Amino acid sequence: MVMYRTHCQRILDSVSRANFNEVEDFLLHFWQAMPHHLLPVMASTVVVDLVALCDTILYSVISSVLIISPVQSFPESLLQDVLKFCGQLGPWLDTALDGLPETLRHTKQKSATTFVKTLKRQIAIMELAKATRKALQREDQLSQLFRDWEGLDMHAVLAHVLFAIQPLSIPSSSLHIIPELLRQFVELLEDKTSVEDFVEWGQSILHTTVKQC
Repeated sequence: MVMYRTHCQRILDSVSRANFNEVEDFLLHFWQAMPHHLLPVMASTVVVDLVALCDTILYSVISSVLIISPVQSFPESLLQDVLKFCGQLGPWLDTALDGLPETLRHTKQKSATTFVKTLKRQIAIMELAKATRKALQREDQLSQLFRDWEGLDMHAVLAHVLFAIQPLSIPSSSLHIIPELLRQFVELLEDKTSVEDFVEWGQSILHTTVKQC
């Protein structure tokens, strides 16, 4: 497992330098150079579980390195490289793991698939934040947003919210906060608040209301 930790570190170093193509070389070299007498060991449940744990840690660190914040600015060229990497990782693993135990192949592909889905979701949030930032900086779009907001039937919206959360058994005493949150949202729009401040506001709601429920 010491060798595998070193292998994971090399992959992390390559991703940190945005040298994604190097990852393919490391995968091929490590797995295809595996001595034949170790193949039965690679099918061991204990070894497969340890590999899965290392992969989970590796992918978590990679995500935090690539996506420091969901509202960060991301160079378009790097974004395309990351998306390309997401599409290539699965095929690279297929090739690198050819001939190895099926349990190992399945476990590693499952971890990689989860990682790619999570990374793509984070990128989608970043793109949404980018579009939102542009909208908040344009007077015409901000004015349209106010008109759309004022045209909403808040009583109907709240009725749908109450209906949706009924199965959650949320105390009715906790629901009085909703009108106040709506008022805060309008104030943030009027103050031309940044996307970062909107995110901070949303996180404060999670900490002060949702977790208490």
